[in-house]
Amino acid sequence: MLSVIFSTGNFNFYTFGFLLAIGIFLEVFIIWRRLKDLGLKEERILDFLMVSLLLGLFFSRLLFIAQNFHKFGLTIIRWVEFIQFPGLSFWGWVFGLIVSLFWFAKKEKWEFWRVADEIMFGFLPFLILFQIGSFLDGSGFGRTTNMPWGMYFPGTLLKRHPISLF
Repeated sequence: MLSVIFSTGNFNFYTFGFLLAIGIFLEVFIIWRRLKDLGLKEERILDFLMVSLLLGLFFSRLLFIAQNFHKFGLTIIRWVEFIQFPGLSFWGWVFGLIVSLFWFAKKEKWEFWRVADEIMFGFLPFLILFQIGSFLDGSGFGRTTNMPWGMYFPGTLLKRHPISLF
């Protein structure tokens, strides 16, 4: 697997993070273009995108902390310290996106389902790059298998299904 693209001294440039950054950029750009073509105000679209990214990050971290509470406890410093205690939750990010969409749709009188449908076009390239990054990171594997497509992943002794490629 290719988990690190390059490293300089103590700084590592990870493939998964790089592909996530590209995926988020593509997602925001595609959503901006699709919502602009719907006839929504460009300023409100950009506000929505910023709020959704921030709420997504907030809920993503919050859900990760809730899932791993034994590591974090009630120490607030650990909650905000991303270097020593990294981690985000994908489903928390999705929840933050839905909350921000619901709030903006109600506030700006947008059609919720129509805007949600357009957002999915931006969401798909992000998911594809997420799965490629997960495969290259070595974290996207499934159950053990004896099938010919089974692969050895870092830290595993048995062949496993490469779920990210499926």
